[in-house]
Amino acid sequence: MVAAVPCLSPLGPSIWFTVVPASFYPVINFIWTPATVTYLAGPVNHIGQQVLGVADIPYACKVGTIPFFGQRVQIEGTSAI
Repeated sequence: MVAAVPCLSPLGPSIWFTVVPASFYPVINFIWTPATVTYLAGPVNHIGQQVLGVADIPYACKVGTIPFFGQRVQIEGTSAI
């Protein structure tokens, strides 16, 4: 993750964040909302641990009057190792 910005969406307090994939794909922006289903398999701090998720629709949130755009995160979780 490169950046995380707290914001406000129609679903409530949210987080806009940017992910840089391990390969040469473009940078991707996502928005976590209170409706995101989250599964954690232990603390997120192990070397090699994976964060997995499903994003569904283009979405937006705001900080004041500034809009941030990305894909809404539907489900996220972490691997046990």
